[in-house]
Amino acid sequence: MSTRSNIRVILREEDRNKDLKFVPNERQSKDLLENEWGEDQLEEGMWETVNPEGAEALMIYHHWDGYIEGVGKTLYKKYNSYEDALNLVLGGDCSSINGTYTPYATRKCEDWESIKPKPISENHKMEEEYDYMFKGDKWYVRGDYDERCDDWTPLEKFMTNESKD
Repeated sequence: MSTRSNIRVILREEDRNKDLKFVPNERQSKDLLENEWGEDQLEEGMWETVNPEGAEALMIYHHWDGYIEGVGKTLYKKYNSYEDALNLVLGGDCSSINGTYTPYATRKCEDWESIKPKPISENHKMEEEYDYMFKGDKWYVRGDYDERCDDWTPLEKFMTNESKD
């Protein structure tokens, strides 16, 4: 379902003015190669260095399954460290991270300038149905249409024991 979301990472002080670049992890590399990317494309990719230029956070857009039981669960289970969350965001806007990692960077019609992570302030107002934020050492969520999280709420609150496994 096309429930849109934003994913943001509050940057550590030491990362706010330095060049950062996406490096596909093992699972992302596997997904990209299965989507007919060659090894040379994977190494070069379209990903360019991002410098937050002092911004507090970087944010990307995510298109599919942005609700808590979709993107929220995937973020909680697979991107639950600062390094993993930051690397995900450095990959730019995504069609999906649920199941198969599908960044817009794999689409020939995209250009890096339009899909790269956006430098924002921590309190930037979201435009999508859900907004996810990695801050410190955990994920938070807020949703415009979800009264369970109309303000930043720890994502862990919504994870059942089954979701945590």
